[in-house]
Amino acid sequence: MAFVMLKKAGCSRWLGMVSLAAGLLGPVLPVHAQEGHAVPGTTVTMTPPEGFAAAPDFAGFAHQEKQGSFLILEFPAEAMGQLATLFANQDTAAAGFAQKGIVITGWEELATDDGNTVPLLHGTQEANGITLDKWMALYGGEKTVMVTFQILQANALAAADVKQAFASISSGEPATETNQLSALPFDIDVVAPFRVIQTLAGSSVLMMAGDLDADPEGIQPSVIVAYSTTQAGVELKGTAEAALKETDGFETAKIETHELVDFANIEGSLIKGTVIENGKTKQFSQHVAIEEDGRVLRMVSRMDEAQVEQAWPAVEEIASSIYFKK
Repeated sequence: MAFVMLKKAGCSRWLGMVSLAAGLLGPVLPVHAQEGHAVPGTTVTMTPPEGFAAAPDFAGFAHQEKQGSFLILEFPAEAMGQLATLFANQDTAAAGFAQKGIVITGWEELATDDGNTVPLLHGTQEANGITLDKWMALYGGEKTVMVTFQILQANALAAADVKQAFASISSGEPATETNQLSALPFDIDVVAPFRVIQTLAGSSVLMMAGDLDADPEGIQPSVIVAYSTTQAGVELKGTAEAALKETDGFETAKIETHELVDFANIEGSLIKGTVIENGKTKQFSQHVAIEEDGRVLRMVSRMDEAQVEQAWPAVEEIASSIYFKK
């Protein structure tokens, strides 16, 4: 199942955001992109290898036949300090990514076409009984950008072609909030007191209510909405509960109610309950909708009990505004 699990991972909040994008592999647009190609909703321009095309449901490029993808992840500029430590050398990278099942076999400083250098990692990952060839690089600028390339090991590209693609990456001015939201594969309204903190990989959006853009202590109400795919025809309520329990920090969450509701203009699941975060009891909700073709929308909110009266009506209004783009 290719659910976005909303997991925390690694030693920082930013690695937790990285894992939001796990499993985002989908169909591609029938448009070849062999020149510098701006990735919608991001700061990134990139020239992918021959045969790779812009992906319609995540930020990046994909090759359907070879089952390979470039995934663009953007974070606030202040994330660079933490992620740069992870990419500092092969040893730190190997330790940091081991928990995700990634074996780092190489590290180098790659010269980019715009005259900078970036750390480039190479390795493999076992996933669902198959081996993936994996490359990752970290870029600075107005946004901190992490680019991941993975492909079936049997279809691995020549190292020179992969490096050429990574070297072509450049970043410009940050996309406007309107452009970021319009690039998502779903429609959503932003309802006060929540505001957009960032979109991730062109498939997810994080909102918080409060003045902090970074909230590692979790003191502000938060809403995350993520798009992913799963098998067609899965059972809704059981799948929703499994997704919740597979989310880091929610393994022991107490489910108080689970009902069927209208979500994303189809029948959806709504779970409410409590979860312990940083030693405090939080109220949470999880909305899930699964279309017949296996497209999934998942919305998770968390807040203190004292914040429910103010924040929950906005959560409901946000949930009612969401639907799949056709």
